[in-house]
Amino acid sequence: MDRADDDMQMPLDAESPDAYSSGYRAGVRQVGGPSAGGKGILGCLPALLLIFVVLLLLFGIGAYFLLGPGGTEDEETDITRSTIEREPLPLELTVPTDYYSDELGWITDEETLLVGMESFFNATGVQPFLYLADGINGNYTPTESEAYLFSEALYGSLFSDQAHLLLIFMEDNGKHSCWYLVGAQAQSVIDDEAMQILLDYIERYYAYSELSDEEFFSRAFAEAGERIMHYEKPASFPTLLFVLLIIALLILIFVLLWRSTNRRQREKARMRKILETPVEPGDTGQAGRFGGQ
Repeated sequence: MDRADDDMQMPLDAESPDAYSSGYRAGVRQVGGPSAGGKGILGCLPALLLIFVVLLLLFGIGAYFLLGPGGTEDEETDITRSTIEREPLPLELTVPTDYYSDELGWITDEETLLVGMESFFNATGVQPFLYLADGINGNYTPTESEAYLFSEALYGSLFSDQAHLLLIFMEDNGKHSCWYLVGAQAQSVIDDEAMQILLDYIERYYAYSELSDEEFFSRAFAEAGERIMHYEKPASFPTLLFVLLIIALLILIFVLLWRSTNRRQREKARMRKILETPVEPGDTGQAGRFGGQ
């Protein structure tokens, strides 16, 4: 396939009955968020001090959210973090099936593809199924209702349990999109966050043109399964409190140093002005200033 740049489309969510969890993802994500500003209690400090304090606070907050409990930075910033502790779905709930259906003719090395998909199954207890097509009922851009009805019918024809994850991957003229449907029992593991993790890995490896189609999907499923089941415990309250205390201490030290330096500079300027002021003869006021009478 030609994994070229895609037209950007916003993700959509499809409403569905309680038996399934469904959704839609097209193209690449749009990253970013609003920013805010304003005056605070440091408004009276010089601009340099204000900038320093703001950067310090941002560094502290960033360190809290980006550093794990072991103190190592999560380098996969393009992948959603796993913040929910999950238990694998019991394997007895799954009626085993095939792992994929290829209407695009992409898969020529089945063994490579199955390594990653079986790894996902073993990690999560949810058997994935990859459906490759160029559209739904011949349409690359179906409505949410059309896509859901097609996905529901396909799920019912393929599986006899509620423990599968159906992922429909479509590509047409260099554009790609994903629809998915999660069985009711599988939702205890493949929740919205878990599904986002899988979609993030698909987006990542879709852009790796050096990977074959089988390697692309295999790596996405294998690494997603591992990450979904790896609970990234957030820093505890004592850790956050320690970080905030360190930040406060650094701010206090900086303010004290700045005030001390500023006071010395003012004193030097005052003494320089006094020394440079000429003493006129008979100026008793000036003489008295230096202790003379």
